[in-house]
Amino acid sequence: MEEEEHGVQVTAGTEVGDPQLPQPDERPAASSNSATGTRGQGVDVLFRARYALEIQDKMMQPTPEELKRLAAEQRRLATQRKPTLSATAPVSLVAGPYPGWAPKPEGWRSKFTMDDPKEVAACDAQVAREMARAAQRDRQRFSSVMWMRRQEAQAQARASTAPAASERFTEHTQRVERTWASSQQLQEERRRALEQKLADKELRAAQRTGLLSTSRTTSALSLATASSQQLQAAQERAQELADMRAAVMQHDHAQRAALRQEREQRRRAEAQQRVEDFTRSSMHVRATAAQRKELKDEQDRAKFASKAAAVMSAAEQAERKRQQMLAAQAQRIAASRQQREQVLAEKQVEHEQLAMGRYALYTQKHAAREARVAQRVAEARQREQVVNSKNMADMLAKCWAAEYEYRATCTNKLPTVAPEVEQSLRRLQAAV
Repeated sequence: MEEEEHGVQVTAGTEVGDPQLPQPDERPAASSNSATGTRGQGVDVLFRARYALEIQDKMMQPTPEELKRLAAEQRRLATQRKPTLSATAPVSLVAGPYPGWAPKPEGWRSKFTMDDPKEVAACDAQVAREMARAAQRDRQRFSSVMWMRRQEAQAQARASTAPAASERFTEHTQRVERTWASSQQLQEERRRALEQKLADKELRAAQRTGLLSTSRTTSALSLATASSQQLQAAQERAQELADMRAAVMQHDHAQRAALRQEREQRRRAEAQQRVEDFTRSSMHVRATAAQRKELKDEQDRAKFASKAAAVMSAAEQAERKRQQMLAAQAQRIAASRQQREQVLAEKQVEHEQLAMGRYALYTQKHAAREARVAQRVAEARQREQVVNSKNMADMLAKCWAAEYEYRATCTNKLPTVAPEVEQSLRRLQAAV
C-alpha cells in the first residue's frame, strides 16, 4: 500500500529483524516541479527526521566484532565462575549468561565432558548460539520500539507541515492561473498583430499591381473596412470564448482543489485509523510474542534440565565405570605386586643359596689355603729346627774341636769329659 502526501511517498513493507512489522520509509525522489521551489522542504524535513532515527537505530545495534568480543568475555567468565549451588537446584531460579543456563557440579571439568576438546567446542558453540538468539530477540524488540517512534515522528511531522503545504499549494495554484492568463493574453495580442500584418500585406500587394482604378481602390478600402469590422467581431467573440474558458478552468481548479482537500482529509483519517489499528495489533503481537517467548523459555529450561539430567546420569555412570576400572586396576596391580614379590623371594632364596655355596666354597678354599700355609710353616719350622740343630752340632763340634786343639796344644793332654756331657753329645750327634 502506497500513499503520496505533499510529495512524500510512504511505503509499508516488512523489516528484516521482525517479519510482522512494516519497514521504515525509503527516501523519496526529488520533486520535478520547476514552478515551485518550496514544495520539497517538507520532504527534506521528514527525510532528515527519519534518517536521524535510522542512524540512531544502527548506532544502537551491536556490530559483529562486538558480538564476538561479548561471546569471548562470556566464555571467559563461564570458565572462571565456580558454581556453589548444588546440582539439584531449580533451573528457573539460577541466573546465567543465556536462558536455561545452570551451574555444573563441583569437579565436572576434571571428571567428564570438558576433558574432551570436542565437548569444549560444542559447549562454546551452544553458548554462542544462545547469545545470538538473545541478541536477535533484543534487536527485534528494539526495532519494534524504534518503528513505533518513527511512526509517531512521521505523524507529528505531517501534522506540523500540513498547513504550510496547503498554503504553498494555494499559492502555486494562483501562480499557475496568473501564468496561464498572461500566456493567453500574449497569444491573443500576437494573433491580432499577425492578422493586421496580413491585411496590410494584401493591401500593399493590391496597390503594387497597378491594375486597380480609383473606384476599385475605393471598393477595396470599403472591403478592408468591412473585413476590419468582421475582425473586430471575431476578436470580441474570441475574447468571450477566452473568458468563458477561463471561468470554466477556474471552476475546474476550485472543484479539483475541493476534491483534493477532501481526498487529503480522507487519507489522513485512514492513516490515523491504520496507525491506531497497527498500535492495537502491535500490542497484541507484543503480548503474543511475550507469551511465545515465555513458552519458549519454559521449553528451553525443560530441555536444558533434561539435558543436564542426562549429562549428570552420564557423568554418574562414567564415574561408576571409572571406579570399577580403578578397582580392577588396583586388583591387577596387587596381583602383579604379589607375583613380583613371590618372584623376588624365590630369587632371594636362590641368591642366598648361591651365596651360601660361594661362602662354603670360599671357606673350603680358605681352609685349604690355611692348611697349606700351616703345612708350609711347619715344614719351614722343621727345616729351620733341622738347620738350627745341625748348626748347633757343627758349632759344638767346632767348639770341642777348638777345645781339644787348645788342650792338646797347651797341656799336651786329652781333655777329660764328664759322663753326662758325653751322653748329651752323643744324643745330639744321633739327633743330627
